Amino acid sequence: MEFAFTEEQKLIQETAEAFLAERCDSLGLRRIIEGEDDGQALQDELVEMGWSALAVPEDAGGLGLGLVEQVLVLEQMGRRLLPGPFFSSAVYATHVLSHACNAQSAALHLEAIAGGQTYAVALQRNGVGWGHGDIGGRAQSQDDGYCLCGTYNHVLDAQNANVLIVAVALEDGGEPAVFAVPTDLDGVNVTPLNSLDHTRDQACVSFKQLKLDNAARLDVGVSLTLGLQRAAALSAIAFAAECVGAAQQCLDLSVEYTQERKQFGRAVGSFQAVKHRLAEMMVKIEASRSAVYGAAAGVSDTAALDDVVNDAAMAKALASETLFFCAQEAIQLHGGVGFTWEYDPQLYFKRAQAAAVWFGTAADHRRVVADALLGA
Repeated sequence: MEFAFTEEQKLIQETAEAFLAERCDSLGLRRIIEGEDDGQALQDELVEMGWSALAVPEDAGGLGLGLVEQVLVLEQMGRRLLPGPFFSSAVYATHVLSHACNAQSAALHLEAIAGGQTYAVALQRNGVGWGHGDIGGRAQSQDDGYCLCGTYNHVLDAQNANVLIVAVALEDGGEPAVFAVPTDLDGVNVTPLNSLDHTRDQACVSFKQLKLDNAARLDVGVSLTLGLQRAAALSAIAFAAECVGAAQQCLDLSVEYTQERKQFGRAVGSFQAVKHRLAEMMVKIEASRSAVYGAAAGVSDTAALDDVVNDAAMAKALASETLFFCAQEAIQLHGGVGFTWEYDPQLYFKRAQAAAVWFGTAADHRRVVADALLGA
């Protein structure tokens, strides 16, 4: 497949790179994760630039662009470890609403996301996995609506969300259903979690006898299950783009440090063994970037679900392993100080640890690809 960016896509990429390098550099990132800055001004700027509306359809107030444009922005966000709810809202929730929910029901929520409202997605009992088989809650239909109960662990940015997109099983028949749940309702309990990756918030969400009216239900049935699978695959590709960007920054930090660090009267980066390690990082990054771009370029509304899932599985497996490799290499090439708080590689290593399991592990994804190739 031949693939090249359009002039518009190049402009989006260059704008994202320049803006985030200025507004989310190491010092800015640390001010946010250390609590000196709540990060709201940065999030507001992302909305003003239209990035939260990238993948929102035009008839819902968005820009109506594709996954490639979203991936270009997310790669730069991953490079800077952008904190905040952008991914959970403008990416994950947007894909769930666009591909898994009734268009009429989802339109108002998509418009809200484009306008800067923050959403989070709670689909599984354990929120880190691949697929949506283990639904975390149940809903009992009543005369005037529904009553929800359940618990969802490791929900990205739930403590920052205005609305939760929640998957439940209906007790009368067991069919899956998706609801929009405002976080300020009585019966919604959001407990922030202390996670390894301080650049990405997580929370445990639970519902106890939560009353919702019929309008809160966004969709139900078999088509919903297929839509959730497509939304998860698209979100996994976007997440893989973040991993590629983070891996690229690990390489950039390592090159910069090894050029400055002197040993035996020479820059460490001039030693052949160090050059080989940097070159291996670069090769893995380029392979991962090609996989992510190829997966994003191959996505369309008419693309078969199995093809989208397989492409997502390959991109996510390769990108998350590449990030892990590059993050640990960056620490080693920094001579050990890379694991201290004063240096950035430790932040990328923690992101790599978390990224290894979000949207499924590499083993999960290889199993998907193996089943597709071998017909299992």
